[in-house]
Amino acid sequence: MKIRSKKFFEFEEKTVSITLNQSQKKILEFLLISPSTENEYSGKTIIEIADAVDLSSNAIRNYLIKLEKENYVVSRTQKRDVGRPVVFYSIHSNSLELFPKAYAEFAASLITEIKKELGESRTRKILSEVGKTISKEIRITSSDETDQSTLEQRIITLVKIFEEYGKYPTVLEDEEYYYIRNSNCLLFSVVKEHSIVCEADFNIVKSILQSHPEKQECLKNEDSYCQYRIKKE
Repeated sequence: MKIRSKKFFEFEEKTVSITLNQSQKKILEFLLISPSTENEYSGKTIIEIADAVDLSSNAIRNYLIKLEKENYVVSRTQKRDVGRPVVFYSIHSNSLELFPKAYAEFAASLITEIKKELGESRTRKILSEVGKTISKEIRITSSDETDQSTLEQRIITLVKIFEEYGKYPTVLEDEEYYYIRNSNCLLFSVVKEHSIVCEADFNIVKSILQSHPEKQECLKNEDSYCQYRIKKE
């Protein structure tokens, strides 16, 4: 069995966003929770931000340039009758994903209530259909890749999707099978309580690969990773 690296599969280079330092996080937090300035342009000036996070105006300006380049903040310029125009900065909707959210707790509670109302069997079917719906959307948006003829090409597409989801996939193979391992589960705390959530993930894999994979390992069972085994064509 050999580990196939990204280089072997010739993955396209992904654009990696900047790693936020504490000062940049403080800037985004301030823009998130602060009321807008009282004028037709919403947002905060560099001086206002500098005073709030206790940094120099030059440092704030440099951070904002990087944050705006990554679409974490947006700027608007207001012309004045006298003096230089004033630039106001506000948070971009993309930044909202950077802040903590109780997705797992909400999802677990939601599934619990659905099971109470509909029962285990119908809840499982719903989650299975969710996986099918997601996979259809992926196939529509990535049709040039997911409709490729060979299984290996479809595995490449699936791995790229897993990487975008933050699953840290690894591909291995032997003479008969491919193996896709994921070292991260996005809803691990939910899966521990509701293992049927795996139904959605399974149907995504099944649809993208256009085959019937076998789930061999699962993090919910205290295995070291989740692993699918796919028979070679």
